[in-house]
Amino acid sequence: MNRNSSVEDLVLGVSANNEDELSYSCVNLPSVKYEFYLDEDIRSPRYYRGLVDVLLNVATPADVIVLNINSDGGNLDSAVAIIEALKRTQAETVAVITGRCCSAASLIALSCRNIDVGEFAVLMVHEVTFGAGGSTKDVKGQGEFEHRMIEKLYKSVYKHFLTEKEIEDVLDNRTIWMDSEEILERLEQMNEMITLGVDKKVKYS
Repeated sequence: MNRNSSVEDLVLGVSANNEDELSYSCVNLPSVKYEFYLDEDIRSPRYYRGLVDVLLNVATPADVIVLNINSDGGNLDSAVAIIEALKRTQAETVAVITGRCCSAASLIALSCRNIDVGEFAVLMVHEVTFGAGGSTKDVKGQGEFEHRMIEKLYKSVYKHFLTEKEIEDVLDNRTIWMDSEEILERLEQMNEMITLGVDKKVKYS
């Protein structure tokens, strides 16, 4: 991604061994680039309080937030919190897919306004797995509810990137894998299908 020379870099990250929530610092500049790394399994929401806070409360319309993604996915509650913050942030958002972008990580990437696809990027979409406890009736009810919520999420985020039939197949336990070439083809196809004024086009490279 090209950036204006007036933009200062503010690199923010969390290591795979860091057990604390992702944190950040901020400097008073006209425009700031915030950079986060989602390079491990996505953990519980508390680890992403810093990212969500930057998206919702810190970043300005002049700022850029970059998410470097190389993850097999993980906690869906965390992904949903990040997705909601990405939808509401004033800043420009960029997903850089450097390697694997699977499951919940793909939902996050496709919620960014710009997507940079690395040469060896891989994207995977599959049905969500979850655990439930209680009586047979309770488990059945929770399973049906979870399925409805996942269907709603998938139809929102994967709209135009996957066909309606593919989304139905994924919800029926099909797994879809894509290499970088197919990801780029899908992004191009998605933008061709988006009508200006209804959905905002995604920039990709």
